[in-house]
Amino acid sequence: MSQFTSGPVPTQPAVPRAGTDLYTVLLIVATGLLVFGTIFVAVRTQQLFGSLFPPAGG
Repeated sequence: MSQFTSGPVPTQPAVPRAGTDLYTVLLIVATGLLVFGTIFVAVRTQQLFGSLFPPAGG
């Protein structure tokens, strides 16, 4: 008994490219640094001005 395939047989397995993984890691690192920087600026603003949004006309 023979088996028939319905479509072309792939010559290579579908493996994601290594470059894609690198860019994903870089995107995660950049997002983390952005979040850290935003929190750092908010904390420093609170320490210096006593409020997250300092009053206008300083």
